[in-house]
Amino acid sequence: DKHIDFYKNLEPDFKKTEHDLWAKIEEETKHKSQIKIGWFNTLKYSFAATILLLLGITLVMRYYNRSVTTNKGEHIAHTLPDGSLIKLNAETSVAYHPYWWRFKREIHFVGEAFFEVENLTGRKEAGKQFSVISSEGRTTVLGTSFNIFARNSDYLVYCETGKVNVSSTKHDIEFEITAGEIAFIDNENKEGRKKEGRKRDYLSWTDNNLSFTDVSLRKVFDEIERQYDIEIESTVSIDTLIFGAFFNKPQTPEQVLDLICIQFDLTFEKIKTREYKISKK
Repeated sequence: DKHIDFYKNLEPDFKKTEHDLWAKIEEETKHKSQIKIGWFNTLKYSFAATILLLLGITLVMRYYNRSVTTNKGEHIAHTLPDGSLIKLNAETSVAYHPYWWRFKREIHFVGEAFFEVENLTGRKEAGKQFSVISSEGRTTVLGTSFNIFARNSDYLVYCETGKVNVSSTKHDIEFEITAGEIAFIDNENKEGRKKEGRKRDYLSWTDNNLSFTDVSLRKVFDEIERQYDIEIESTVSIDTLIFGAFFNKPQTPEQVLDLICIQFDLTFEKIKTREYKISKK
């Protein structure tokens, strides 16, 4: 009947040889392996990309630099990421890593500035210690207020509150000072000392005053140049002349030069817009 005829006409796939069957198995196995390898490679590249992204973010956080600089005749205040405050005197520069700040509170510095440092003891931030580094010295605190003068080979720190560690970056000189004390390091002569200091001698500039205590006239004129953004030329030797005074900062450089020169029988003249010459009367 028709069912018998159907089965007679049915041709089972028994014509394939054993070699054909193994070839088909190998082909299917290879295809599955390629799928697994492709998935593994995708996972591997994704993982590598994630690592590179995290590494890039970390490098940016670690090495991205923020700098703040004042010009001659300029004073500014700057707030750090932890709320600490810096008041920068004229011709001063500070630099730090803002995104790495919670791990390491470190500032690179040149010039003169007053620091009011937040004490992070008890907080979650890891970088509790606060360090200010210049080519001449290093100052380390946890939380306090202090003034640093770092120009040429001189490094002077006045501690207003708390306790400050001061050390030379060039010689084995180190001091610990407390409120009302100064530490002075002279790297050129490889010496240093600490002593009591008057606040007005070191912080008067923050109130727009000028204070000089037994300072060579050359350094006095250097400071006047910074404060008024001028140039002072001298035709007489002034390095051995010592000056001391405390006064409100005059509005014009002519006023302050007149006040200083009259004490040494000197005179000055304006050569150009921002240039002055000192000479004997």
